[in-house]
Amino acid sequence: MIFGQSSKFKLRIRRADQHGFSLIEVMASIAIFAIVATGMTSSFVKMQQTNLANEIKTGAMGAAQKVLDELRVSDPASLPSSGTSAPQTITIQGRAFSVTTTYCPVATYCT
Repeated sequence: MIFGQSSKFKLRIRRADQHGFSLIEVMASIAIFAIVATGMTSSFVKMQQTNLANEIKTGAMGAAQKVLDELRVSDPASLPSSGTSAPQTITIQGRAFSVTTTYCPVATYCT
C-alpha cells in the first residue's frame, strides 16, 4: 500500500508541474515570428521580381526563336541583303513582343 500511495503522490506532483504557456511566452514567440516573417517578406518579393524578369526573358527568346524558325524555312534568295524589317508583334504566353529583324551582308558589320 505504501507503494500505491507514493505513486499517487508522484501523480499529484506531475499534475502540479504541468502548466500552460504564459502570456509573456506567447508574446515573445509572436515577436520572434514577426521578426522572421519580416525578413522572409523581402526575400519573397525579390524572388517574385526575379521570377517575372525570367519569365519575360523566356518569352522574348521564344518570340525570337519563332522569327528565326520562319526565316529558316524561307528561301534565302527572297531575303533582303541588308536593311531592317518592319517590327513584328508576336504573342508568347499572353505577352506581346516586338521583334525586328536586321539583315546584314557581313556579320561583323552588324551592330
